[in-house]
Amino acid sequence: MFTEIQLRQHRSTRVKAAVTFLSCSLLLLLGDMLLGAAFGPPVALPCLFSGFAGFLATGFCLDRWNARRALNCPGCQASLLHKMTQVMETRICPACEGRIVETGRTRSPKAVARRNRQRVKRFLAAWSWLAISLGIGVLLTWACRPAAFQKCPQALLQFPAMSLSAVWVYASTRERKYLPGALIAAILFPVSVVAYLWG
Repeated sequence: MFTEIQLRQHRSTRVKAAVTFLSCSLLLLLGDMLLGAAFGPPVALPCLFSGFAGFLATGFCLDRWNARRALNCPGCQASLLHKMTQVMETRICPACEGRIVETGRTRSPKAVARRNRQRVKRFLAAWSWLAISLGIGVLLTWACRPAAFQKCPQALLQFPAMSLSAVWVYASTRERKYLPGALIAAILFPVSVVAYLWG
């Protein structure tokens, strides 16, 4: 049986490792972008590919590092590598459904999954409103200064396309509180497409 302190320490170690690996990969990608910008198109494409390869390599190294330090269920020996959050919330092994954490009350995996789906929907709704706000800001900037988007007209589509997640949130929940965001996103995206084609 694991204690909650052991699980929290294990998760903290994994988070620190993830931050370290991802920081290194982002620094590598940033360095490659700066090299590409400094030396122009002949260097930019190889730098972009090497930065992407570095990002994939650090992700692979992080996964291998986590796999070597993964906890296993004391009962069935199933790996708990990608299931630590579920284990900490339910206190049971996802494979054998035996209790593996000493303290706290057990929770149904279905109830935890339902609560997590609600969290994701709330996050997506908040993200949608942020994307809608930024999309409106981009379109207002385009209306005031269309020349600002001549070099990169795709910027007109970025945030309105992201705001379409509001439509998905409403379609999957059918809750009225998500309807205004879905309607605004459904109007904003075609307007941005028209602005993109116009410019």
